[in-house]
Parts: sequence; structure tokens; C-alpha cells
Amino acid sequence: MTLYTKSAAFIVYSAIVLTIVYLNRNAIPDDAMIYLRVAQNIAEGSGWSFNSGDIFNAATSPIHAIFLASLLTVGLPPVDALWLFYAAALIAGSIPLHIGLHKSHPIASFAAPLLIILWPIVQNAIGLETATMLALLTFTSLAFRNEWLLGAGLLAGMVALTRPEGILMGPILIFAAILFRKNWAPLLLGWTGVIAAWFAFSWYQFGSLFPHTATIKSLQSEVP
Repeated sequence: MTLYTKSAAFIVYSAIVLTIVYLNRNAIPDDAMIYLRVAQNIAEGSGWSFNSGDIFNAATSPIHAIFLASLLTVGLPPVDALWLFYAAALIAGSIPLHIGLHKSHPIASFAAPLLIILWPIVQNAIGLETATMLALLTFTSLAFRNEWLLGAGLLAGMVALTRPEGILMGPILIFAAILFRKNWAPLLLGWTGVIAAWFAFSWYQFGSLFPHTATIKSLQSEVP
């Protein structure tokens, strides 16, 4: 795959994603605004909270909230940061997929990323963790394929903290490593390390290992 082809793919996918997300930027779902609220408080130094002083974890996807807070620290307007981060995560997830499929399935390498980008569910989830999950899954698979096993384990742990079903990524990779006679210990170390670190923080900060979703839903009406 030539540098020209890679560059062309990046430009095409980026243009499509940015156009689609921009045109749908006013249809951001309510749950995305919860993430934005938490991310704003983190970025402003008010702590991991929905309303200042809360001891609730409003973010069902800690990794998504952390990434979004990191983007807000550079000074982007909050809503713009929300849709731009979603677009960036979609692009980040699509390009490695294209590169990974190019040698063995050249047609699929172009079709698969486009189908994902054009999938209505993806378009209707702007600001949510959908694109973050896609990007992390893609990079986790790429790391495993290239036998960066500790990195794959760390990424699998991040997948687990992006969506609840993401917890399955670690066991799947460990099973695959055993099946293909790879060293599964770095995978286990990375996967459990990330999850354990978050659980320790969550227990210390909120007194719970899991998010307070129902509580936060009831507080969302208080957002000015």
C-alpha cells in the first residue's frame, strides 16, 4: 500500500466523516450531554461530577469522558468538542481497518470503513461512546495482530471501560492467544491492570465500582 493510497484514503474518509457528523451536529442525544457535563467539570478542575460537589459517577463510559475532557482542555467550545471528538474517533477507527484489510481484501478495505461510517446507528449516536468503542476495538485488534500483546491488553482494558459488553474483549484475546500459541500473560496483565485501576479510583471517589446511572438521569433536569 503506497503512501499516496494511504493519504487518499485518509482524506476521503475524513471528508465523509466530518461532513456527516457536522450535518448532524444539532441532533446530539441527551446522554451525550451528560458526558459533556462531566468532561467540562473534569477539564475545569471541579472533579469527576455532574454538578459541582456531587459524589456520583455520571459517566457510564469512563474512557469516553476522559478523552472528551482532554479535548476540552485545549479550549474548544464544549458542543464543538463533542462532535469533533466523535468525528476524530470515527476516522481513527476507520483508517487502521482500511490498512489492515488492504493486502488480503482490497475491496473490503474500502467498503468496510464506508459502511461503518454510513451506518445510521453510528450517525445517530454523535457524542456518545460508539465511535470511541470502534476506534479502541480497531486499535486493539491491530495491536494483537502485530503481537504488541501488552499494548493489546491495555487497550482491551480501555474497551471494557468504554461499554459494558467491552469486558468480553479481554477474554476473547486471551483465548485467541492460547489458541494461536501466543504469550497470553501480557494480555491478562494489561487488561486486568486498567480495569483494576479504574475500580480502585471509582471505589475511592464514589464508594462504588459501578456508575450511578439512575441517579444521574434524575439530576439531568437540573442542567441549566
